[in-house]
Parts: sequence; C-alpha cells; structure tokens
Amino acid sequence: MKRAHVARYRWAAERVSGVVLDLACGWGMGTTILKDGGATSVLGVDADCEAIDYANSRTTDREHVQFLCTGLDRWRPPGCDWVVTLETIEHVENPGKLLRRWAEAARVGLIVSFPARKSVRQNQFHLHDIGVEEVDEWFEGRARRNGDAMTLFSREDGKSIPVTRIAEYRTT
Repeated sequence: MKRAHVARYRWAAERVSGVVLDLACGWGMGTTILKDGGATSVLGVDADCEAIDYANSRTTDREHVQFLCTGLDRWRPPGCDWVVTLETIEHVENPGKLLRRWAEAARVGLIVSFPARKSVRQNQFHLHDIGVEEVDEWFEGRARRNGDAMTLFSREDGKSIPVTRIAEYRTT
C-alpha cells in the first residue's frame, strides 16, 4: 500500500509547481515528495494533530515545507497554484462542496485521486463510491479535467487489480 501511495505522489509531483497545498497529508511523506518534485513551497494540512506533529518533527526544510492541523470541512484554504488531495474525497461528507472550495483557491489546478473500485462495503471509513464522472460534475464548471484519468494497478495473487484513479483538473 505504501508503494502505491508513493506512486500517486510522484505522479502529482511531476505535474505541480509553485505554491502547493497537500490536503489530508497524514504524516507528511507526500508533502516532501511534492517539494522535492519541484514545488516552490508546500503546506500539508491534516485533521490528525499527532500526524502533523510527527511531520513537523521530520521536516528539515521549514522555510518551504510547513504543516497545519485543522479539519478540511470548514477551513478556507489560502490562494495557491495547486491543490493535491489523494485518497481524501471518499472520506468526507460533502466532497463536491470541498472540491469547489479547493478549486477556488487553486490558480492553476488540482490533483485528485480516489479508489478505482467500489469501496464503501470494504472500508468503514469510505462514505462514497466515486467515479470520474461524479468528480467532473462536483466541480460545477470551476475546474475541468486535463486529459484522461489514469488508473494505478496493484498485483494481487498474480493478477493486476485496479487500485486508484488519479486525475489532473485545471482551473485556468
């Protein structure tokens, strides 16, 4: 699972630049990948304050990588170039409302990922089964998909299993 998460962040890091928000960043591993990939600065945000404390304890580049503990549902993000939110929207009550708010903050675009297969029955923390079409609609014209969504696969019992859908959306 960690390898798949790193792959998602590397995919995003190849596309972002400037000031980046990493929403639902956890313990900050991906935040660092985004910075090392070419972002000027990255703010990692998560509601788990213990994870944020851990991320802060491991950060060596405090000038360009910062972390904030706050819930995403009411928080108003500052202006930025890119928003990256990986494996987040299936966990929140109103993903469309949040995606629209985040699109308003992003001057260039957003990177969004979500499970490739129905997951609500298998994961008690997933509130929604999501497809690319739903994400497209939730933006209500505030962002548009740039190209096709990509599917990342995992190997299970010798078979390729779709794990994640990841897509780039542009606000400009």
